[in-house]
Amino acid sequence: MEQERAELYFKEYKKLKGQDSKQEYFYNLRIFLDETMDIFVHGLHTKYDSRWDSMYGVCDLAHISIEEVDKILESVDNVDSYT
Repeated sequence: MEQERAELYFKEYKKLKGQDSKQEYFYNLRIFLDETMDIFVHGLHTKYDSRWDSMYGVCDLAHISIEEVDKILESVDNVDSYT
């Protein structure tokens, strides 16, 4: 992902009252994209059976709450229509 795009996502994340630092956000964003891209964007069930399962997978891997995962989702979706 290009840095300029990631910066836009981070700016949106902060508008959503996200509390993570830029470094933490980018780390969690990478996990989020790796775990959810197939099912959210391509409709593929390669890793997970549902979108919710993929979001909870992010929770487990990044050690963050589902509310935090939702903020990451919204930060991407509000900029680039992820869903």
